Formats: sequence, C-alpha cells, structure tokens
Amino acid sequence: MAHSRAELKKIRLAKGIRLEEVHKKTKIHINILKAIEGDGLTNLNPVYLKGFIKIYCNFLGVDPKEYYGEQKDVKPEPKPGPVLAKEKEKPQQKPKPKSKDKSQQKPQEKPQPEPQQISQQNLQTKIGVLLKKIVPFLKRTVEKMKGLKEHAQTIKRGALLIIGLLLVAFIFFNLGKFISSRRKAFVARKKPASSRALTPSPAPVQKVSPEKTSSIRLGLRTKDNCWVYVKVDGKVVFQRTIEKGRFESWKAKEKIELSVGNAAAVELEVNGQLFSNLGRKGQTLKNILITKDGLQVKR
Repeated sequence: MAHSRAELKKIRLAKGIRLEEVHKKTKIHINILKAIEGDGLTNLNPVYLKGFIKIYCNFLGVDPKEYYGEQKDVKPEPKPGPVLAKEKEKPQQKPKPKSKDKSQQKPQEKPQPEPQQISQQNLQTKIGVLLKKIVPFLKRTVEKMKGLKEHAQTIKRGALLIIGLLLVAFIFFNLGKFISSRRKAFVARKKPASSRALTPSPAPVQKVSPEKTSSIRLGLRTKDNCWVYVKVDGKVVFQRTIEKGRFESWKAKEKIELSVGNAAAVELEVNGQLFSNLGRKGQTLKNILITKDGLQVKR
C-alpha cells in the first residue's frame, strides 16, 4: 500500500534530522528533498525523482516502494508531451539516433560563442581598469620606499649613537665599582695588622698577679665544645664536657686547679681579668693553677 511522501517529513522530524544533514549525507539538493516531502515542486524527470526517493527512503530506513505512488504528481516542464520524455530518454539508453539531437542542439550552440566573446571583452576592460589603478599605486609605493630608505639611515645613526652612550655609561659604572672595591680591599689590608697587635701570643708559662682579694673567682666561657676538669680547694667539683657558648663559674678560698681538653676553645676570667689564647686548637692543658698570687700554666 502506497503512503504519502509527506510522512517522510514526519519520520525525519521524529528522528531529529535536519534537511541540511540529509543533503550532506545523500548529496541530494535541499529543494529536491522539499519536493519529495511534498513541500515544493520540481521540474525533474520522474525517473530521476524516483531514484532520489529511493536514496532518501534508504537513508531514513523505510521501504522506498511504499512511496513511489506519488511520483506522477511531480512532473517536469508544464504540459510536456509524452513523446518528448521518450526522446529525452533515448540518448541515454541508445546513443545511435544523433540526427534529431543535432538538429535540436544547433540552434542552442550558435549563441554560445557570443557570451564567451562578451566575457573576454569584459575581462579585457576590467584588466585595463585595474592596471590604471595599480600603476599609480606602484609608483607611490616606490616613492615611499625611497623615503623610507633615507629614514632608515637616520634611524641607524640614532641607534648607533644610543648604543655608544649605553656602552660608555656601562664602562663608567663598572669602573666606579672597581675603584670602590679596591679601596675597600686596601682598607681591609690595614686592619688585620692593628688587630694582630692586640691579641697576645700564648706563652709556655703564664704568671699573672692580680690584685689580692679574700677569695678567688673563676669564670670559664667556651668557644667550642670542650672537656673541663675543676678542683676547688682540693675537692673535685666539676668534670664533664661543656657545649659551645656556655659559661660556668667557681669560687675558692685558697686555690683552683683546672684542666681543659681544648686550650683554644676556652676563655678564663680570674677576678674580672680576662685570659684568652691559652693554647692551640685540640691541645690538652693540665694543672692550670689559680691562686691569690696569680695564674700558672704548667706543661
């Protein structure tokens, strides 16, 4: 049973497909698709229209035979004779009868060279107009390029001048830095000489007589980790390693005996008087005797 081709549009819309998508997939013109769906008219041959209906139905997934019934509604030219349709089909199926086609084509081929000649004349005139516009434009561009060359030379000179000034400024800046660094180095060389004169050199035997007081006070500050042994008035009061930066003090009536494992790591303060640089780094000093008469280092 034949269905109306308007149902094809309903099927397409139900599937959410647009005519543009059908045109891209099937290569059928949109106007022909509208004619197949019944929304427009076309002058196509019924044979071609039948082929388009088949392609469109296969795309939608329906049987094309059910929609061939309306192909008589779509006719080619208004009031064409059936003989003309047959004559149009003959050159496709049997190319032998050519005399009738030539007689029909001759009056159509004669006017063809005329539009070609007209188009050539139009092209020549257009080319001439374009040349008239292009030639002065080219002259102007050439003149501008000449002016740009002169400007380019001035720009180059200015750029070279700027680069030269930057180089001079860079040299003066680095020269000032160099002079200031040399001054600092010269001043630094003078300072160690004066500082060396202030630090006393270690002596093998030190005997200092501080002011006699009723008691003896000993303070010990560590510059590094150091083992310390302290004996106050004959009694051992301290024997362990003191960490760097610590300060310890003791008080005696008669004497203090001191031993250290690293002579360069300690500073002594006896009744307010400072003693540093007792010996070398890592040097062990034993029997440092501190009395009211002074300090003695026995080696």
